[in-house]
Amino acid sequence: MFGVSIICVLCVIAVGSGGGGAPTVSVSGTVTVDGKPLDGATVVFTPVDAAKDGFAPASHGTTDASGKYTLALTMTGKSGAIVGKHRVTIGKFEEPDVDDEESDELGEEPASLVPEHDLTFDVSSSGTDQANFDLSTSR
Repeated sequence: MFGVSIICVLCVIAVGSGGGGAPTVSVSGTVTVDGKPLDGATVVFTPVDAAKDGFAPASHGTTDASGKYTLALTMTGKSGAIVGKHRVTIGKFEEPDVDDEESDELGEEPASLVPEHDLTFDVSSSGTDQANFDLSTSR
């Protein structure tokens, strides 16, 4: 939960004005790792052009047991994402074992269950239900 909280905080910081009324379109897809559905991951879309526009209406969703997710604007909860190129972040973290004495050490980061990735996605004006990402554990 700690890792997901970090991602959500970063999204809120990146969002700024919350979209400024930018039109949104429906975006959904599936996340897999080595061809297997990734359950419980947070998917975040952050517009690449946000810096020049002065705001970053990020969108996020959470994958289900079949790896499927649907995006909603982070600040407003409105369904979808804005049109344009987005940087995509997918995160899922292993919950620390509260009974494990080693996990009591301060500063210990939870282990990521998602391979490192550098992803972008271009959201078209018609939206999509095919924003699919197949991540690989082999680099």
